[in-house]
Amino acid sequence: MAALAPLVGSIAGVERRPIQFVSQGLIREVRAAELVDQACEGLASASAPGQAIGVDNTAHPVNSRLSLAKATRSRFNVFGMRWDDSTGTRNAHFAPFSWAA
Repeated sequence: MAALAPLVGSIAGVERRPIQFVSQGLIREVRAAELVDQACEGLASASAPGQAIGVDNTAHPVNSRLSLAKATRSRFNVFGMRWDDSTGTRNAHFAPFSWAA
């Protein structure tokens, strides 16, 4: 992650909210109260029913395999910035991860 540090110009702050994750078939959703509400639907694989098309050997910090998806909802309302897109025209991806404190 240190290699990404030059891309960060300033930190807007930190806000805390409970986070909800939904994983149902090819649908993935995440909500953090009124701050974040995102959803995507995986692109169904023709060779592995019930799974999304995957890209392997990525240099992603969470997982080396990413499932390809279409963003169905993307809403942010943080630090005076707002974004609301429900067009379904954006790309997305998801991957399993484990986070512990």
